[in-house]
Amino acid sequence: MQHGLTAEALRSLAAWALAAGREAGLDERRARAVVGRLIPKELREDALVSAVESAEASAENVSVASLGQRYETLLAVTRARAKKRAGTFYTPSKLARELCRRALEGRVVLSVIDPACGAGAVLLEALAFAKPAALYAIDLDPAAVWLARVALALASGRHDDASISHWIERVRVADALLEQPFDRSLLFDAVVGNPPWVSYAGRSAERLDPMQKRALRERYRAFSGFPTAHGMFIERAATLLADGGRLALLVPTTVADLDGYRATREALASRAHVDEPVDELGFDQFDGVVQPTMILCATARPRGESVDQPSRRWSVASARLAAPRPLLAPSLVARLEALARFPKDTFGEGGFQSAGTIAKTHLGPLDEPRFSVPLREGADVVPFACRAPSLGLDPSPDALAVARCTLRPQSFYDRVTVLVRQTARYPIACRHDPSAAFRNSLLAGFSSEPDALCALLNSALLRAWHLSTQRDGRQAVFPQVKVAHLRALPAPPEERPLAELAELAREAERHQRARLALARESSRSMGVSERAFDVVDGEIAGSPSSARALRDEEARRAFDAAIEQAREHWRRARAVLEKIDENVCRLYGVTDEERASIDAVLAWKQPKG
Repeated sequence: MQHGLTAEALRSLAAWALAAGREAGLDERRARAVVGRLIPKELREDALVSAVESAEASAENVSVASLGQRYETLLAVTRARAKKRAGTFYTPSKLARELCRRALEGRVVLSVIDPACGAGAVLLEALAFAKPAALYAIDLDPAAVWLARVALALASGRHDDASISHWIERVRVADALLEQPFDRSLLFDAVVGNPPWVSYAGRSAERLDPMQKRALRERYRAFSGFPTAHGMFIERAATLLADGGRLALLVPTTVADLDGYRATREALASRAHVDEPVDELGFDQFDGVVQPTMILCATARPRGESVDQPSRRWSVASARLAAPRPLLAPSLVARLEALARFPKDTFGEGGFQSAGTIAKTHLGPLDEPRFSVPLREGADVVPFACRAPSLGLDPSPDALAVARCTLRPQSFYDRVTVLVRQTARYPIACRHDPSAAFRNSLLAGFSSEPDALCALLNSALLRAWHLSTQRDGRQAVFPQVKVAHLRALPAPPEERPLAELAELAREAERHQRARLALARESSRSMGVSERAFDVVDGEIAGSPSSARALRDEEARRAFDAAIEQAREHWRRARAVLEKIDENVCRLYGVTDEERASIDAVLAWKQPKG
């Protein structure tokens, strides 16, 4: 990432660096000399050199440790898009210290590298465990490298002329995934860091230059499956380790068990022994990051040593839980694991890719002429039924070409028989009737028995199985159901008939459709939101704000009557859902004890704090 900073932003960085030099005991002349000489050649432009020469040290008390956090805050204000593309997040000192403790404590370490060092937060903590001469660092951002050099020079007390040359040599601007700026034969006693969290596939994918994409695909096994920067950095870190070297990285917890990271796990495990269980830290470790975080630690194997099942999932222990998470009964788990899975072609993608600016520029209210193609989205789907689309897509070829998007032909959507919400704790499914295009917040199901499939997906048993086996479903923020999760669900034994289950699904659909139709009609006639009729925590409360918005007593009575009708439809639907659960439990041979474990799993929620 090129810095792309304005002259004003550069002056701020210079002022903070000079103030940090003052806090470290340097006089103004020496601080200016140190800060200026450590500027990377990639940044040696008139604006920055002038900023250092002319800037006044900030009047604030700027500690060395705060330089990185100040830089990230500056990026968030001045270059938010570039910050997101680069996956840049400041590593809190507490986490940086823990990484270094796990990789370095109690060992003689002659070389330690952070291959995505940012402004040096992790290596600052490494100084408590290793000598300054042992430290190496790389980052793609020259402004971050500059601050890392300054911070390490000031924190270590090594800022004489010879030491400045040392930091210039040891903290380098480079792309660690594609370059080795140091001696190519050099292997390290430890690799530590918080690599960039960037995805190159999926709903939040960042685009890669075609040549860079080709180079990464050829070089990294981790680029296959679900390609991410952090996955490749894990593989890269493994190749940098000397035999017996230690690795400690902060990465998303999903790396441990998501199928898309199979190649990443294989690449690491083939070179190093992973410490298990891996420690999960929870959801709130970084500002702006909603994924759970884990500390991944490993020790390099002797080169050439073989390993069994290198791509297997890693066990994870969460230190965030006040009480153990409920588990399904072992007997039930064993029986379900032995069953066949749904055929692979039962589930797939197909929704219109609408992430980023596309949602702002190409989607809008369906009642506006420009947005003429009805587009269903995840929130439209409830168990066994879906609302009529209210969102529309601008289908003009020119508009889609500019956004580099394509809309599948209607013939594809006509083949989809079942819709499943993607952002949910567990499957929420309905028949795709009537057919319409849909966003990528919905997944597609293809079945000749859509009613039975909906009943299975909405059942307590398969929902509990999803929660038990898929970490994405247990996330406190943006839980996910993915195609791979659906394909991993245990299919019912083939000899068991599904006709009764299908009939129950049709009955549940009738009650749910009646509730949604009542909500739609009430919205039109009373001006209240359809969401006032939503089921929340198992009940329809009726939105007080919607009721207060009604003009008179008669209107409020009409609203209350409509809500009561909706509650009656939901009571009937819920009674059918209970019959479906009983039927599914019979299909899979679930005992009363096992059913109690299903209920416990469904009642549990991941704590946010």
